[in-house]
Amino acid sequence: MLASGANVKHQAYRIGRAVYATQFHFEANRKLVEEWNSSFPDTIRSIDPDWLDHYPLLAQKEGAVADAIGAAIARAWVAQI
Repeated sequence: MLASGANVKHQAYRIGRAVYATQFHFEANRKLVEEWNSSFPDTIRSIDPDWLDHYPLLAQKEGAVADAIGAAIARAWVAQI
C-alpha cells in the first residue's frame, strides 16, 4: 500500500514491479476542483452536502500545499512510466 485514507483504506498501491493503482485524482488542482464544483453541484451535494460551502476556506487554507503534492505525484508518475 502506498497511500490510505479514512473513507477508502487503499488509496494507492503497487502490485509487483509494474502495477500501480490510485483511487484518487492526484491531478485535481484547485482550478479543476472549482470546475467540478460548478459543473456537478448536485452530485457533489449528494455525496457531501457541506462540501460546496466549506470548499472556499479549505482551498484557501490547504490548496497551495495540495496542488504542490498533486504536481509532485504527477511528475513522479511520469518519471516512473
